[in-house]
Parts: sequence; structure tokens; C-alpha cells
Amino acid sequence: MAEVAGIAADSRRNDALYDIVADANVSRVKELLDEVDALGPVSHRPDIARILYIRFAVVAPEAAVDHVLARAYRTSWLTAVFRAWAHADLDAAVARAQVLEGQARLLATRAILELELPAWQREDIADRLDARETLASIRADEDLRGETDFAVAWRKALSVADDPARQERLEEIAVAWAQQDPAAVMAAASELANQTSNDPWSTPKLLLQNRVMEIWASADTEAAIAWIAEQESTRTVQSTTTTLIEAVAQDNLVDAISVLDSLPDNLVGIAERALVVLGNDMDDGDFDTLESWYASLLPERQTTLTPFLSQALAKRDTVRAFDWAISLGGDAQRSAVLNVAWQIGQDNPELAKRLVGTIEDEALQRIAARSLIGDLVAADPLGAIEWVESFASKAVQLDLVRDLFSHWSYYDPDRAAGEALAFRDPEMRDSAAYRIASQLVHEEYPQDDGSRSDLAEQLFDAIGSTEVRRELAEMLHRHYSDRYPDPDRARHYADLMTND
Repeated sequence: MAEVAGIAADSRRNDALYDIVADANVSRVKELLDEVDALGPVSHRPDIARILYIRFAVVAPEAAVDHVLARAYRTSWLTAVFRAWAHADLDAAVARAQVLEGQARLLATRAILELELPAWQREDIADRLDARETLASIRADEDLRGETDFAVAWRKALSVADDPARQERLEEIAVAWAQQDPAAVMAAASELANQTSNDPWSTPKLLLQNRVMEIWASADTEAAIAWIAEQESTRTVQSTTTTLIEAVAQDNLVDAISVLDSLPDNLVGIAERALVVLGNDMDDGDFDTLESWYASLLPERQTTLTPFLSQALAKRDTVRAFDWAISLGGDAQRSAVLNVAWQIGQDNPELAKRLVGTIEDEALQRIAARSLIGDLVAADPLGAIEWVESFASKAVQLDLVRDLFSHWSYYDPDRAAGEALAFRDPEMRDSAAYRIASQLVHEEYPQDDGSRSDLAEQLFDAIGSTEVRRELAEMLHRHYSDRYPDPDRARHYADLMTND
């Protein structure tokens, strides 16, 4: 089977398979199926198994059905078994289909009713299998497939009652119609969406128009652009613009970049974003081209696209991404450093912490560190405190302490408060205590009857800074005046706002 699986051409591979199974008995077919299962990730493995199941159905149809149903099977396998069985013994195949349930019964029924049988015989089988609706759907499909006028076929398809069947048939027509007149099928799909829903993200419209745009953009990019330029800028047109860029970029990234100059101004940003997002799946050569194009953009455009390019680059090469982010300037640099640090932190927190520690610019280091602190606290709050204390800049430490204790106090305020009060540095202690207390009087804590003002007051008493105490006194005054009215406590903290 490994040798057969290595044949790329479908027709040659199938011919080789038919030669192998021509005289195979049940035992041999099972052995071959086991060999197919052991092949690993071969794209045409399911089709090889399908052909083996056809032979299985010829020599032992009942056993073939049992074998398929006993495993995680592809629908094409059961369909192939019943089609082969029905060709040889129609009544026996129908009888077995009658005792099946769920998807298996539906697949067997369709496989039998799709055979070229006299109308009366089909109707008789449909009655036996309680499948009149299935037969009607099959006949509708056959009628549609016999139609050569795409516009007529489209109108007929709209009358199919079953939603999935209708959508499937419309897509088949759209794909074929798009080879001849993509503008016409775009118009037809647009009318369909208007009939179906007022929502611009209507699934039928998006699926069909994007599928057509994919074909159109590859075949005649200029005409596809011209169509987009003539449309109103709805969300659907924005979506087809994304599809256009993706389709052209799959063939040639440089061509996709040149398309940007031909798009209406209001769609350029959407197309640029789609182009950068593709960087997640580009080869190295195309990614270098993408990076060079990004470098040529005006600063405001770079800033808008930086989060997307940062993510793509960080997934490819973390150190390169970090160096690239630092090399930028202005808003683009700040956005890139934040996004790259965060992305690296998702995959390798220790590396992210080390890289952040190498940033010389204090403001930039603060941005990068703050992007990490939430996840670090969630994973190991004490380790996060240790990391915060490792920074040379006191200003950075204080910013990170505020973020750290805001996160921690939300889900474990008591433990956070204990660690805050353990700081030896009075400024760090007051900053952490203030942040926890302010969080406590603003957040709801259902497990403690909705308020943790008791803990907030304990933290207030532990704060040494007069300025910080006054700020927190003002907060507690509002808390006891508005959220949880307590006149005595409100007066108490009103006095402390000025007399502490």
C-alpha cells in the first residue's frame, strides 16, 4: 500500500489498486485496509480505503458494512459499499439500509436512490426506506445538473427547500458560472442575500461572493478590482476585498502589493491588513518582501499594521521580532514592542522576561513589561513580584506593582493584601495597598456579600504616605456615600481627606 500511495496521479493510483484487489478475498481486503491505516498522513488515504471497500462489498457486503460502521468512517466509504452492493443485489442492500439508523441510514439511502433505476422502482424503495424527501432532493439535484443556463439553474436552486442542500447547489452553480460571467453571479448572490437577510454579514452572500471573488481575482484581477470599485463600501464588499488580496497573494505577493494602488481609498486599509495577516503562513522569501513593503509605508500606516506584523514575525523568529520592534520609531515602535513582548510571553514567558530586561529605554521597557504582568501574576504571583523587584528603575517597579496587584486582588484579595503589606520598601507597600483597596471598593465580590470594604479599610490604616491616604480616603468616602451608604463612615473618611 505504501508503494501505491506514493503514486501522485489519481488515475494511475486507482488502476494499480484495482489490479491489487481484483482477486482479493475478505481476509486480504482487511489486511490491505490495515496497511492503509498505517500509512500515516497521506492526503489520498481515504480514497484508497474507499476503493478497497468497493472490493469488500463485492465479496462480502454485510461484513463490509459492519467493518465500516465499527470504526470512525468517512461518508464516502459507506456510500461506496452500498452503491456496489445495490448494483449486485438491490433488495439485500435495501433490506440492510432499513435497519440502519441516523447518518448511516441516510448515507445508505442516498447511495441506493442515486442509482439509475426506473422511476417506479425508486419510488418503491423510497417508500420502504421512508425517504420521499430524500428522493425529491435527489431529483431536484439531477434536474439542476441537467440545466446548462446558469441563470435558470440558479433560479431553480433557490426553490430547493432544504437549506444546506440549497446552499450546496448554489455554490456548485456559482463556481461554474464564475468561469464565464463572475459579475453576473456576484449580482445574483447579492440579490440572494437581500432576500435572505438584511444583515451585511449574511452567510449565503459572504460564502458565495467570496468564493466567486477567489476565482475571479485569480483569473482576471483587473476586472475583479473594477467590480469592487463600483460597489458601495458595505461589510460584504470589505470581505470580498480581503478575499481578492488573499487570492492574488497566493499566486504572487508582489502583484498583491501592486493591487493596493488600484483599490478605492476606503478599502486600502482593509486590504493592507489582509496582506499582513497572510504573513503568518508565508515562506521566508515572501515574508522578507512583506517586511520591506511595510518599511516603505508612511508612519501612520505602519502603526495601524504593526500589531498584525508583530504577531506574524514573533511566531516565526522571536529574537528577530524583538530586534525589529526595538528598531522602529514612534508609535509603531511602542505598538510593536507591546505586541511582540506579549506574543513571546504566550509561548515562552522566561524568554520574554529576559528580553524585556535588555530594553534600555525606560518608557519602552515599561510598555513591554506591562504587557506580560497579567499572565505572569495568573501563573505565579510571587514569581511576578520577584521579577518586578529585579528592575533597576523605581518608576518601572511602581507601575508594575500597581498592575500586578490590580490583577491579583481581583481573584485573591486577601493573599494579595498580605504580600503587599510585606514589602519593606514603604513606597512599594503603599502603592500596592492603594491599588488593592481601590480595586476592592470598585469591584463586586459576591462571595463576600458584594463588598470587601473591610479589607480596604485595613489597607488604608497600613498606608504611611499622607498623599496616598488622602486619595484613598476620598475613594472610601464616595464608597460609603454612594455605593454602600454609611453616614458615620462617610463622615469619618471625609474628615481624613483634609485632616489626616
